Amino acid sequence: MTHQPTRLICGRYRPLQSSRVAGFAMAYKGFDLVTERPVSIIVIDKTKVEASRPKLDYGFAQMRREAVSASRRAHPDILEVYDQFEDDQHFYVVSEFCEHPSLASLQFAKPHYDIVSAIRLFERILTIIQYLAEMGICGCAIRASDVFLPSEGSVKVENLFATRLRFIADLPQLGAKLARLAISAKGPFLDIEANERLDLLLAGDLLKALLLLAKATGERRRGLTSQGRKEHQSLPLGLMPAIDQVVQKLGDDDAAGGYRRIADLAEDIRAITRLFRGGSADETAMSLKSRSPRRSFLPGETIFREGDCGSREAFIIETGLVQILKNGADGRELYLDVSKEGEIIGEMALVDNQPRMATARAIEPTRVVVVTAEQFRASLEKTDTVSRKLIDVLVQRLRYQSSEITRLKVLLRSSK
Repeated sequence: MTHQPTRLICGRYRPLQSSRVAGFAMAYKGFDLVTERPVSIIVIDKTKVEASRPKLDYGFAQMRREAVSASRRAHPDILEVYDQFEDDQHFYVVSEFCEHPSLASLQFAKPHYDIVSAIRLFERILTIIQYLAEMGICGCAIRASDVFLPSEGSVKVENLFATRLRFIADLPQLGAKLARLAISAKGPFLDIEANERLDLLLAGDLLKALLLLAKATGERRRGLTSQGRKEHQSLPLGLMPAIDQVVQKLGDDDAAGGYRRIADLAEDIRAITRLFRGGSADETAMSLKSRSPRRSFLPGETIFREGDCGSREAFIIETGLVQILKNGADGRELYLDVSKEGEIIGEMALVDNQPRMATARAIEPTRVVVVTAEQFRASLEKTDTVSRKLIDVLVQRLRYQSSEITRLKVLLRSSK
């Protein structure tokens, strides 16, 4: 890393430190003078990109498309792409900067990560990859250097544009197998089947890195105290054999017994985490007295879309997390909120017959209880006329306020 002069990029971004990305780009840690926060800036030299195409076939047009695509997706655990712009010689992509350590750097810092916390963290990372896969986005190219750990149990992942660009830059050192999957006959990251195999192989590397952290933690503890031995004895029965089986299947990607889909790997990992979470979601559902119908959604699946008409249903989140989004005028998704267990979403459809105000998308495996307009009306008829009128007024005001919130978010985004 080298310090840069105090020149400004686009009149507002001050570069602080830089590193070269292959021979055609520079990555800067910078500071946004307008929003007063750190940012990541990737500057691509268009001429050098075209000069490198005979080797990589990763052209500037594809880079631009992927930057635009990354900026239009919103996810609370994926670093946001704020903006992209260009001049005659360069293409600039400005995104959220994460100041927390990456998984790659933690391999040297040796923090406390036992086997349980390592598997939980892997489940969170895998859920993000599955979220993207469910939306048709594979070939995420997420490696240990792209995973950041803000606090215990939480995770942030680099945006798709940056992960792919850095993966292409490192490709000569990554080996022929990964190169064949990333740069297939259809082009870089354009073969969906090869992309998913690439994600599975890299997920295996992430799991191994986390398990190595847990192993190092256990060895340090056993060297100081008998606590490590006690912790090992307290692990749920069958945990280690189940983990070993997953690692073996990840290593057999070319064999019949290997994984073929991210969703299959995610299902096996969640079966493992249930061993130390105390029962499955199905057992929880069995204990509920409600006979209302339920629906289940995988990460990335949409529960309802903004603008949908005719669906007079609301949903109580029984398990999981749901992301609430609106479509901005510029085509980007505007992240509004995350709803969690016990909360209700889509409730205004029970009161009026207007189009949905926002999109609800599952962030992790989610099950909801369906509440119909008929059920709601049956309850509402038991209330007095004044209360029913009050509910109508509140719904109208809430719709107006939601529109204003969206307008303000668009203005804030344009100032980034």
